[in-house]
Amino acid sequence: MKQARENGKDLPVMMYLHGFMSGANGAKQRQLQKHFKGRWRVIVPELDADPEKSLAIIDELIEKERPEIIVGTSLGAWMAMMCRHGVAPLVLVNPVTAPQEELTRWLDEPQQYFCKRLDGVQTYTLTRGVLDKYGAYSTEEAIAFEGDSFHVLCSTKDDLLGDRHIRTLQPWLSPERLMIVDDFGHQCRDAGLTHLFEILEKLAAQHERPYIPGEFAIITEEQREAKFRRLELQKQLEERGLTPKRQEWIDKIRKSIGDVNNG
Repeated sequence: MKQARENGKDLPVMMYLHGFMSGANGAKQRQLQKHFKGRWRVIVPELDADPEKSLAIIDELIEKERPEIIVGTSLGAWMAMMCRHGVAPLVLVNPVTAPQEELTRWLDEPQQYFCKRLDGVQTYTLTRGVLDKYGAYSTEEAIAFEGDSFHVLCSTKDDLLGDRHIRTLQPWLSPERLMIVDDFGHQCRDAGLTHLFEILEKLAAQHERPYIPGEFAIITEEQREAKFRRLELQKQLEERGLTPKRQEWIDKIRKSIGDVNNG
């Protein structure tokens, strides 16, 4: 396990991925850093709406920092689903699940960033070229192949996504993996922040407490059934033909496993 050093103390790393039109200086990173000060080092890459560019930044930082937990909100949650996260659990808050459709409302319209950006640029215009890049990725594949890592928080009062994200995720995730509440909107504030910290504290506790030899997690029947549904979805997607990016990643993983077995 790779750890980061802060004030002379070794700390595990938590990565936060912000949403559309936000930045590394947004309120969420300050709230996470304050809440986990002295326990976790929170790192926040600055992203934009270009999925290729942003995922390259994320994957490079994951390779360097080896985060133990990855958190994403809104479009940042979609980025988390698509990144090469390894074994890190993914905490997804009101995740965008159909970015090509959901971002269309901002197409060709100059937007002001919500916070001061590190790069000094305060406006952004989403172009058709950038929007079309999302077609190379599949949320359905991410659910099928990465769902074991998901810890999702969705609000039925989401004023941006409606209930689309819930309808997309609910058939494939057990209640232990999908928390559905009705006490905050799209942005993770107030009650939403309380729910987020609750999820993160459970994951942090699993990381921070001593390992007990022979210990194993109890799998509920609902979790087992959801796992079987995702495995069946994997088969269907592979028969249909995966996106090149997903197939490339699966081939790389299988080769690594083969190299280890043959080593």
